[in-house]
Amino acid sequence: MQGVNYRKGLFMKMFRILILLIIPSVLLAEEGPVLKLQKKLSKGKEREITKKVKKCTKEKISKITIPYSDNELLYYIVALKDIPIGKVYLKIMREEIKDGDIQFKVISKATTNSFFSKVYKVNAYFKNEFSLPDFSNVSFYEDVTEKDIRRKTTYQFQKNGTVITNTEKNEEKETKKYTGGDHTMDFMTLMYMIRGLPLEKGKSYCFEVFYHKYFWEVSGSVKGKERIQTPAGFFNSIYIEGIAQRKDKPSVTKKLKLWISDDDKRVVLKGETVMNMGEVTGYLAYIKTGKQIKNEEVIIDEDDNAAE
Repeated sequence: MQGVNYRKGLFMKMFRILILLIIPSVLLAEEGPVLKLQKKLSKGKEREITKKVKKCTKEKISKITIPYSDNELLYYIVALKDIPIGKVYLKIMREEIKDGDIQFKVISKATTNSFFSKVYKVNAYFKNEFSLPDFSNVSFYEDVTEKDIRRKTTYQFQKNGTVITNTEKNEEKETKKYTGGDHTMDFMTLMYMIRGLPLEKGKSYCFEVFYHKYFWEVSGSVKGKERIQTPAGFFNSIYIEGIAQRKDKPSVTKKLKLWISDDDKRVVLKGETVMNMGEVTGYLAYIKTGKQIKNEEVIIDEDDNAAE
């Protein structure tokens, strides 16, 4: 029973770290097969705990680019150390201009591969809509199945930072209101916002994010430029280091690393963090752009990246 409790939600925690690399996770301490694997992979590593970060304030940004204005499909491989455990697709589409604002829709799908599904199988679907120029949340929705448990949640982000969630789980419906936020957004909106920010060396930013019951303060700074390799090839990148911290429990903190392509596309190439299980990394495998992908179905075959 302890192993089951531990595994519940494990992949979802990894997924959040990949697509935004800003949401930290609290790993449970129960003993089980996954924990044994974690201990083996993280042997000799020390956990790093960072003290309370500064309070985030709404950033006033005068210059921002939109590198995904012509629609975009990204595919990532998620690995625990050097072991592939799953994959993530992200597709963003430009919608019609409404009331003078440009709206974008993001669809994301994620799944564990056949190797990791033997431990804990997950399928997830996310849909997000935000508008420019101020990156206001229009809607955010998730449909997540972990083992045989399915959870569907709609998030309503208020201008004052309050978040209202409507959840369906085990044929039961629940509505909750979360207060304590200041200028809150969902993790997908933040990820696309980061790509358009001025990213000169030394630039620092701080934002507030809400996901699954908690508010997080996420801050980071641009450290410089690096040449890196992913399954998609070699890239010149902008290297960013950051931390994410739960507002209600400052001791829950994770260090984060992010590499964004140093070109006009500003694609997230790689993301990394260290968890109890060891080093978790997301790698860009390929990218497609253009109007033709707007209606293209995103299909995930869990055996595509199964470990040998």
